[in-house]
Amino acid sequence: MIDITKLDQTKTYVGYEVGSNKVAKKIQSFCKRDIEKLFSHGKPKENDIATHVFSFAWDKDENKWIIYESHFINDGVRKSDYDTWIQLQKRDSAKQYFVFPFELSVAALDFYEKYNPGYGSGHIEDLSIGEIYQMGGLNWPEYPGVTSSEYLALCDMDYKLCNKFGTLPQEVKPVHFQAYGYEVLGKANLIYGNN
Repeated sequence: MIDITKLDQTKTYVGYEVGSNKVAKKIQSFCKRDIEKLFSHGKPKENDIATHVFSFAWDKDENKWIIYESHFINDGVRKSDYDTWIQLQKRDSAKQYFVFPFELSVAALDFYEKYNPGYGSGHIEDLSIGEIYQMGGLNWPEYPGVTSSEYLALCDMDYKLCNKFGTLPQEVKPVHFQAYGYEVLGKANLIYGNN
């Protein structure tokens, strides 16, 4: 897993995972067309494309790391402390995790965690296809929640990622965050972990 002792408590972080289950494989297959336009170097192979994103923020009151993420679950956005998140990841099919510093608004992260309506119900593959074809989140009335990548893009108050790639928050996919980490920091500067 991620070695949280390497994280600076004064910063927020974006993390992405490379999944290996059936839905992750579909996301990777659909996102491979984005690789050429997003990466100037270090282009990942199809099975190394990011399939989910999350964020780390230090909670000064609780004195611990909090992870914010939006999943294809009825609750939509959730936040959990690091120990709880680790337990959730043990059931996950992700094989690799990468984290890098990325300024996010903690107030916005909390806002969406508190007021996000969740996805309601629906088949996870339909939701995945909705995200891939930019029909998810705020643009998809049947599923009013935000996707993991849209959630973090909305909490990027300076729209660094959207400006870099010329895209809107609802069009952002996990591969956009992966490309941003590679392009801005370089792969050698990403904090790596595995499941």
